[in-house]
Amino acid sequence: MYKYETPALLEVLFCPDPIKKIAAYFYAHEKVSKNEINVPRFLYHYCPYDSFEKIIKSHSLWLSSSANMNDPMETKLFLKELSKEIDHFNKRCENKIDKKVLFTLIKVNFYCPFLFCLSDRPDMLDQWKAYGAACKGIMIGFDTAAFPIGKGLPAYIGENDYKRNSSFLQIDYETKQQKAENYNILKKISRNEIDYSSAALFFSKIATLYKSKQWKSEREWRFFYTPTNIVKDDGKCKKIDGNFYISDIKYRQNEKRGKIPYYEMNFPKNSIGKIILGPICKQTETDIQNLLNDNGYDFSISILKSKIPYRE
Repeated sequence: MYKYETPALLEVLFCPDPIKKIAAYFYAHEKVSKNEINVPRFLYHYCPYDSFEKIIKSHSLWLSSSANMNDPMETKLFLKELSKEIDHFNKRCENKIDKKVLFTLIKVNFYCPFLFCLSDRPDMLDQWKAYGAACKGIMIGFDTAAFPIGKGLPAYIGENDYKRNSSFLQIDYETKQQKAENYNILKKISRNEIDYSSAALFFSKIATLYKSKQWKSEREWRFFYTPTNIVKDDGKCKKIDGNFYISDIKYRQNEKRGKIPYYEMNFPKNSIGKIILGPICKQTETDIQNLLNDNGYDFSISILKSKIPYRE
């Protein structure tokens, strides 16, 4: 569940009544962010072997726009549920929420994030079938501690505080706790404890972290990146820390969708801690070890075969 918190300093400068919000900013940031969550030590990405090989050779991951995810209700579901909550709230409370104003501000504040999808469970049959080339692919276990990033909702800011623009975040599958928090925010708006702009900014952030409970079995986490106007270090990449880079925006051609935007993220080599071969993967542990060795990875990476019995 994600809780409301005061916007970041540069975020509030673009909102009404900045003096009030700047004061609130300094007060709020004396405390730990409400949304600092315990990220699992390892998160897992399932993919076909060809994709795995490209990841290993390039030392990079592609961050895709939230507008291009597999779920067609991405973001839309959250707004649909929020609309219902507002209608329910307005039937019960005297101080009504102006839904048109709130949704207009959510739309204005919405900054399409770029994502890389993972799961917190290794060696899952449904993940192998859906993303691991029908059980012939590879699972990469990323050590999240090796990524020099934040632990809360990324800020939509342009300052050189890189750790505030990217983090690992857990998907919420229509939980009662998140709905209760959203309802609590509506109550605070009606009491003038939170203004519409700040609430809209918060809702715009968590909209891409809310999915139908029908996807719950995926146990999804996301690397979440909000691009900013960071000054380039070498004319090509935005340097975050050490050998961890995020490129300028790029485009790839898709037969159905045309040009699709993405960012390329160079990850630390020591961030790969585990590799599992799919139940009917054609490659061997030795093949994978040789590929890793040829591309400068550590010999200590654990390489295992899936324990799931599966017949081709």
